[in-house]
Amino acid sequence: MDFASCLILLATMTPSPRARRLDWPDDGTYITIINEKLYTYTAKEKIFHSLTISTGDILGEDWVIKDGRGEVS
Repeated sequence: MDFASCLILLATMTPSPRARRLDWPDDGTYITIINEKLYTYTAKEKIFHSLTISTGDILGEDWVIKDGRGEVS
């Protein structure tokens, strides 16, 4: 899915699910919304970082949502 659709789902689903790009390694890295702000969680570091959005993120069509039942693209 595109970035805008991904953001809408992140903002409207409760609790906020996790999302990632398919070209990211499937190592537990994901984005989510916490207190109305976007964060990236890196499993390696086990911390949240403020998300810096790139043009590739905005134009990407490879976003998937992980909601506990699997990934939805």
